[in-house]
Amino acid sequence: MNIKDSQRRKATIKEVAKRAGVSVATVSRVLNNQEVVKEDKKQRILEVIAELNYVPNPAARSLGKKQLYKVAVVVPNIVNSALAEVIRGIFETLYANKIDMILFNSNENPEVEKKTFLSLSDKLVEGAIFVAQCGSLLDFSQLARRMPVAIVERAEKTNTVDKFEIDDYDAMDQIVDHLYALDHRKIAHISGLPYSYNSQLRTDAFRFALEKKKLPVMDNYFINTSFTITGGAEGFNQLLERGDDFTAVVCSSDLIALGAVSSAIRAGYTIGENMSIVGYDGFPETEHIYPAVTTINYPGYQIGALAAEAIMDKFERGSKIPPKRMTLKAELVVRETTGTNKGKRK
Repeated sequence: MNIKDSQRRKATIKEVAKRAGVSVATVSRVLNNQEVVKEDKKQRILEVIAELNYVPNPAARSLGKKQLYKVAVVVPNIVNSALAEVIRGIFETLYANKIDMILFNSNENPEVEKKTFLSLSDKLVEGAIFVAQCGSLLDFSQLARRMPVAIVERAEKTNTVDKFEIDDYDAMDQIVDHLYALDHRKIAHISGLPYSYNSQLRTDAFRFALEKKKLPVMDNYFINTSFTITGGAEGFNQLLERGDDFTAVVCSSDLIALGAVSSAIRAGYTIGENMSIVGYDGFPETEHIYPAVTTINYPGYQIGALAAEAIMDKFERGSKIPPKRMTLKAELVVRETTGTNKGKRK
């Protein structure tokens, strides 16, 4: 046996993966005859195995005999219907590809979110998806060096990870245009807590939409509360305490809108006549309650599936491919909680 032969026999699965331009897991799939690898890529890997005279050891083969990957999914609230659709899109896409999902709920607690983020590298996961933001801006660059990372509806510092969100500015334009066409000129806003990325973004988008229509932007028309029905009810009551000259309210979530509708009815308003209320997220429940809620139909399942596909793409092709950036359009669904401005309550 010459030295060259000896070196070839010492080739490792990592060397095969590097030479073929794929991940170690992709090589292990080929070794175990799994059908998920594209034929051209499979042939390239087999050629490299032959070139290096690579002999797989039992450990390398065992990689392909179990579910190869686990993906952590971090969310701020597992009972939020909009986030539940995102989670469902992620789960069903991963499950269809024999990839496990581990769900972490921060329960709207920024410290829990940060602790989960910092500990992910120790949790035996190979990828991570962060959905929505309940705390401070996180630096994903170091984590992205260790595993594929995608974010949904949240900000980042370094533009190093895949990002998926809807166009909130377009959505708020649709809402304000709709209310303007119904003769509403004094429009209030109830949003989530200030540290929420979604709250900040949707509030900024709402302000911008008002300015485009040359409508008044007054601080007493803006309320921050929790993304809950209770928060919406309390937020509407706070608006009334500041004055009752507004005729419409735009809410940053459907839960907030449901609470606002409840408080408005208790205060003597007729929803859709002397008070119009718009939600945001497109919860299925908003179509079936009375009055049915006008809302932005958030494509949660689609966004979740796209995030999962981005993670799988990096599993397949390696982490050096450029980060994906995708902004989806959302649609305003007009129902019973908005109508022509008929003036103040009697």
